[in-house]
Amino acid sequence: MVLDRVAVIPSIGIGDGLIMMVVSHRLYCQDYKVTTFSKPLLELKTYFRGHDFQLRPSQELIEDTFSSYDLIILQNDNSSFAKGLIALHQEGKLKALSVFYPSYEEGKHAPLTPLDRVFHENHCMVDNTARAISSLLGLNHFSKNNGLFIGENFQHRRFKNRVLLHPTSLDEKRNWPLHKYLHVATLLEQRGFHPVFIVAPHERDSLAPLVQERFEMPLFPTLDTLAAYAFESGYLIGNDSGIGHLCSNLQIPTLILSNRKKYMKLWRPGWYRGDIVTPAAWIPNFKGSRWRERKWKQWISTRKVLQKFHKLLDKEIFL
Repeated sequence: MVLDRVAVIPSIGIGDGLIMMVVSHRLYCQDYKVTTFSKPLLELKTYFRGHDFQLRPSQELIEDTFSSYDLIILQNDNSSFAKGLIALHQEGKLKALSVFYPSYEEGKHAPLTPLDRVFHENHCMVDNTARAISSLLGLNHFSKNNGLFIGENFQHRRFKNRVLLHPTSLDEKRNWPLHKYLHVATLLEQRGFHPVFIVAPHERDSLAPLVQERFEMPLFPTLDTLAAYAFESGYLIGNDSGIGHLCSNLQIPTLILSNRKKYMKLWRPGWYRGDIVTPAAWIPNFKGSRWRERKWKQWISTRKVLQKFHKLLDKEIFL
């Protein structure tokens, strides 16, 4: 495949952007001219040397924006944007399109083309993405390196006892209760750790009265300031969200709380060692009740989270 200009389009989340940067960086290292369309990555551009970032265009400007690219690589998220892009390619208005499908269903998705890749549910997104771009380029090895580099002004895990607690996400259904996070923070503090809550600027007004009287909750106006702070921290405990992927990408051990073990096989952070806490398998999850999924928050105790966290510490000791 003879290429010059390549557009890489992640889904809108932080984690999606970091994962698809594996594609952008592999292309960049192979001397392609790559543009990555992602709002979160624009805030992290300082730490991706040599890369070009742009905002996603509006639905009306998709054809004008992408018609000049030799190849477009799209992370499918079933959005109207993704469907519109695929439709334009089917109409012959875009040169070449490669769709990376985290999951694929005939009848729901467009027919597969030789450039498309369907991910394996038992491999994490980072591994799947690295294998997909390697296959697309005809390379015989894959790399998870996405080019993220914080720089010499910061010291990796300088404050190793600092544990970041991330109690929010884009979807409230993914959020383990705040009072349980506060309990975990109290227990961590009693064990000599330094718990710090991290939230987005727009979340501070609602959470500050509940957190700041007891624990730190720094203001991070942009993602690059959060990334630098996380880089110097020791651990992360948080919900299934992009911050978990960011910390894993920064080589910070992560402990992620989620309602579905099967789902997390694909979506777990995949750069660095970590663990997942989910409800026990014996809890009923039959169709129609879905107790394990719907009531997962009550089935994960603070004790279980602390036990998993200390196992994460033990893994470090024996490395």
